[in-house]
Formats: sequence, C-alpha cells, structure tokens
Amino acid sequence: ALVAEELTQAEAAALAPRVQSFIAGRYAATLKQAGALLREHELLLDAGDEPPRLWLRGTVDLAARFDDRVDVIDYKLARTGDMQGYAFQLRAYGLALARQWQLPVRAGIVFLGSGGEPQWLTGSDGSDTLTAADHEATERELLLLARRFAEARQLDEFPGVTVHACHRLHCGFVAACHPDAKQVSVK
Repeated sequence: ALVAEELTQAEAAALAPRVQSFIAGRYAATLKQAGALLREHELLLDAGDEPPRLWLRGTVDLAARFDDRVDVIDYKLARTGDMQGYAFQLRAYGLALARQWQLPVRAGIVFLGSGGEPQWLTGSDGSDTLTAADHEATERELLLLARRFAEARQLDEFPGVTVHACHRLHCGFVAACHPDAKQVSVK
C-alpha cells in the first residue's frame, strides 16, 4: 500500500515500521470505538451566502466519527514539523466536518516519520477541540481569500508572493511561480 503512495520500494520499506508503530499506538487503539472511519474522505465546503461564493474541495487522510466528536487526521511522512504550517488546511477540514456531522472536531497531524501519536491543533479556548469561534474565524479567512482572488481575477492582477513565503507555506507551486528559484528547505 505504501508503494501506491508513490514511494519507492526502499522508501516504503523504511517507512513501514514507523507506520506499524503508529498503528500499534494509543490513538490507533481508540479508533476501534469510532462509529465511522473514512480514509481519503473527500470534502466540499460551501462558504458564504453572497458573492463571491467559495467552494473548497479537499481530501482528508482520515476522518474518525465518534459519538461525541470527529477527529481529522492528516498524515505527513516527515519525522516532525511545524503544526502552524498545516493549521489553515486542518481548520478548513475541521469546518467542513463540523458542518457535515454537527459534532465538535479535533484536527491533528501524525508525523509518520516518527511513528508518533497525533499532534492536535489548539482551539481558541486552549483545548484540543476546535470551537464554534474557531470555525467562524476560519470561514471569515476563507471568504476574505475568496474576495481577494475574485478581485485579482477581475483586474487580472496577481501580485506575487516571495519564494521564501512560498517555501514556508509548503506551497506545491513554487516551481511554477518561481521557475528560477532553487529548492530550499525551510524549517
């Protein structure tokens, strides 16, 4: 299965024990109590009631629906990482799943390179659950981005972002927007 994730045989062989470590871990054991486990769960988030409307599509690596909450898990191959670099994505997933299932949402990352337990985003109340205020803030941010994009399209003006900012955001389009930039590792 790891080879299907576009890893070489050698990479898959090196990662397999770490994945097994996660599967044997505390969090994975709690998944037995989930009412639904959805792998590669596709989401469509409809935000805003007036133009510009925003439809955002994404795929959650794992959504686990329990009686009292939903957990959103995103897997990363790295050993560790900065949660804030993934917070926007996780918050958008959290908003979509909170709307879909009308339950509180925890959103976290499992860094498979370490075989560790999920690292959860912190909600605005200091807990590991995203609050209604967090979801409202995420929707406002998404709608602001939609308005900025609509204005840029209308004016045909797309101001650039520095290559350093792109690397910091883990943007997948660095080579397209900055063809002369060298690949840089940003911590």
